[in-house]
Amino acid sequence: MKMYQKFMAAAAMALALASCGAGKQATIADLGGEWVITSADGNTLNAETTPFIGINAADGTVYGSTGCNNLVGTLDKNQKPGTVDFSQLGSTRMMCADMTSERIVMDMLNKAKGYKFNGKSELQLTDAQGNVVALLQKRNGKMSESGLQGEWKILSADGMPAAGESTPTIWFDTEENLTHGNAGCNTFNGEYTVGKDQALRFGTMAVTMRMCDDMEFEQKFLQVLDQVATFGKLPNGNAGLFDENGRLLIELAR
Repeated sequence: MKMYQKFMAAAAMALALASCGAGKQATIADLGGEWVITSADGNTLNAETTPFIGINAADGTVYGSTGCNNLVGTLDKNQKPGTVDFSQLGSTRMMCADMTSERIVMDMLNKAKGYKFNGKSELQLTDAQGNVVALLQKRNGKMSESGLQGEWKILSADGMPAAGESTPTIWFDTEENLTHGNAGCNTFNGEYTVGKDQALRFGTMAVTMRMCDDMEFEQKFLQVLDQVATFGKLPNGNAGLFDENGRLLIELAR
């Protein structure tokens, strides 16, 4: 009798654990951040710029790129969990040398009616029948604080390509939590802090006061540096600095 009671207790515990493991179904809130479209309708994309979708989970705003044109729109935050509708997104109307990837991405977005996760960093979009129509990778991939150590070239700031009299760079000293670099004209230095879940915040930077002919990129970089909230590894192997909504602010490369 005691053996039977122990068996039933163990079975009940296993059932409870299995139920917990199933977890709640993903909602729009879980889609927050930026997702790189790695394939659409089984096609590897070869676009002029990286196709991606960005979602602000707080207000449902959607933005992104097809690889040529920019995307903009909103999602219904109250949609049934696991369902999504991108068919009403608007886009700019630029013409690019190769529009193949653009057409593939737009067709895929019109088909997408649902989503599911494969682990924490891969998002799958599905059609009305549940077939996978796209694979996306989270831009803010896992990266240790020690991975920041050393010098990085600054490739872009808020989508603006790096420019200036000098090559924009930033150096991280992870032992002292100090940073310095060149913003394209002036040099800067200061402190930063790293926290849980790849949180990253910069303190007030000391900046030299030189005047250069082209300072547009420098001004943009220093402006968005104050908005950085997290860091992570990008699908292309570079490092990214993101705002609190997961939007890529600064891209760095070795």
